[in-house]
Amino acid sequence: MFSAERMKKVGILAVERDVDRLIMGLGELGAVHLTPAREEEAGLALSPSDRRAELAKLTGLSTRLERLATVLKVTLSAEPPAKPEPFASPDEVAAFLDSVEPDVDEAVRRQQALSEEASDLERVARQVEAFAGTGFLPSRMGEYSFVHFALGTLPTKKLETLGAELPAGTILVPVGAEGKGEQTRVLALTARSASESLAMTLERHGFKAEEIQPTPAETPDKAAEHSKKRLAEIVVEDRQLADKLSALGAKRAADINRFWRQTQILQKIARAYDSFGRTASTCFLAGWVPAVRVERTVAEVMRLTEGRAVIQIRDPKDLSAADEPPTWLRHSWLTRPFALLVTGYGIPRYREVEPTIIVAITFFLMYGAMFGDVGQGSVLVLSGLAMWRWMKAGTMKDFGLLVVYCGISSILFGFAYGAFFGSESVLPALWGRPMEKVEILLGVSVIVGMGLISLGVVLNVLNKARSGDWAAALFARFGIAGLAFYWGALGLAAKFFIGGEVSGTLAVALLVTPLALIFLQSPVRHVLEAGRAKHAAHAPEEDASHPRGLAGFLFAVVEGGLEVFEALLTYVSNTASFVRIGAYTVAHAALCMVIFTFSELLGHLPAGGLWAILMIIAGNVIVILLEGVVAGIQVLRLEYYEFFGKFLAGDGKAYRPFDLKSEES
Repeated sequence: MFSAERMKKVGILAVERDVDRLIMGLGELGAVHLTPAREEEAGLALSPSDRRAELAKLTGLSTRLERLATVLKVTLSAEPPAKPEPFASPDEVAAFLDSVEPDVDEAVRRQQALSEEASDLERVARQVEAFAGTGFLPSRMGEYSFVHFALGTLPTKKLETLGAELPAGTILVPVGAEGKGEQTRVLALTARSASESLAMTLERHGFKAEEIQPTPAETPDKAAEHSKKRLAEIVVEDRQLADKLSALGAKRAADINRFWRQTQILQKIARAYDSFGRTASTCFLAGWVPAVRVERTVAEVMRLTEGRAVIQIRDPKDLSAADEPPTWLRHSWLTRPFALLVTGYGIPRYREVEPTIIVAITFFLMYGAMFGDVGQGSVLVLSGLAMWRWMKAGTMKDFGLLVVYCGISSILFGFAYGAFFGSESVLPALWGRPMEKVEILLGVSVIVGMGLISLGVVLNVLNKARSGDWAAALFARFGIAGLAFYWGALGLAAKFFIGGEVSGTLAVALLVTPLALIFLQSPVRHVLEAGRAKHAAHAPEEDASHPRGLAGFLFAVVEGGLEVFEALLTYVSNTASFVRIGAYTVAHAALCMVIFTFSELLGHLPAGGLWAILMIIAGNVIVILLEGVVAGIQVLRLEYYEFFGKFLAGDGKAYRPFDLKSEES
């Protein structure tokens, strides 16, 4: 319950001719988390399996298939077919692509050319529209020997002040929709000798010249007519091309999906081969298998190889610490939503305590305490059920179920508080109103924090003991010494506030002694490691972060002092942090009280009953969206920083078996 699934290290030595069949069978089985083959495991001199060229080819084919599917609007699906389908080689996939892509590429290029031509024609139509009936074509402005033209846009507010600065004899004419919007389209004409002066003046006032489109027609009217006619032809041709691609997509969809699925499988196989080791006639592969699946895996290997395989099975305790097994967090659908919260922090190491069950209980209770309301909790339950019912992704379904749990917890505490959509006049309070029990809520919050912090330290002691680090289990700030200091400080504080006297001897025994042990851990560890290194036949190289000699000892002393300081700071701040449970409970009740106070004030206005109801609805929506999320974030923060931070490293490896049926493998 509190540990990851037990793992076994499986090594398989098979003859070369069985390898392809073996890898396909293991991929179908989906049980082996492959690891790089090592010579010391195989007991043989191994050479690597280099499949980089094959993998690059398969990746290229997959990319081409995905592009083809995008162009032809074919939806790719990794779901295996209902019936077995013929498996194509990479050469067959390449031949298929070579036969289809030329027609598709030609149609796409033609569509792009038509799109560019249509854009040009639309610009021509917009450009000549303002000159309809004049016989003046912007494209012929440069043909005049003595007159210079400038066509573009100016800020509308500049039009009135610009006239005095223009060169003598310049005419500025608004064209098109005059004076509309922030920019106005204008045509300026002046003597060619004044062209540079005009350009400089216009530029100072924010003039943006239009790109003049070439126009084969002789008049604006003919240019507009030509553009309209050609645009209609382009629309027809583009539709024909789209229909052609759509028909091709419908015809080739099954082949594209089949080849894409198979290239994904072949890529997985090629990557799997990279972890194999080879001799002249054999192949060695190794990986982690859950203990509950070892027997089936062995039977499948022997079946696939017809008994021509040597299998070794080893327990993690018989391997070096560097050979860390992957972590498989296996949960039922009831607890899987809370596993999302754990993996959001990180993957527990194989030998670490797996805290999902603890999180399920503490998260459930703390969320409801902070957001207790029968009506608002019911909304969360319905929202979560809708997500669970309609979301397709497994993770989103689990998140929907997590929202349901939050809603149930909110309902239960809502009955305790007597709260229904923020109102305290509908239901009786089974425990009491939060606004009337502020001190009790804050006190209970601190007690909960003390318990959860202590549990985190106990779990850390278990983790360190499992890994063989007894020094950290006994003397670290999150070890037995740290826990002794914490409970000693709590006991002395309780005695002081009750009114009892605290003797110096008792304070030294409960506070100074544990802190001294925490302080001495680093210096003592340094001295012992230095002694072992001195008498070792082959002394390890010096670590720059932990130097030897006097410098190393002084470094360890400073490190011990920092450990003591962090212990003091961490235990005090973490305990105080749990006050937020009671504080948010009271804040939630106070905000709901404000909503009903405003609704009462609105009730005195004309049609006040309607305004009051709208105020209550809007206020509850805001509370659910805002405080519902904030409460979840605050509980998650307490879990992550005040609880997980004591015992969970979060840097474990997730169990990802080689599985040809899974998209993640």
